[in-house]
Amino acid sequence: MAPLPFGANKISAKISGRLKKMKKAGEDEVDMRT
Repeated sequence: MAPLPFGANKISAKISGRLKKMKKAGEDEVDMRT
């Protein structure tokens, strides 16, 4: 795997962090519904 430029690395970290937050929020919603 080729190393990403610093900026792209930061962006992908930000995106994956956002996805994790969304996933967690979705799980919390499911917990509330049950």
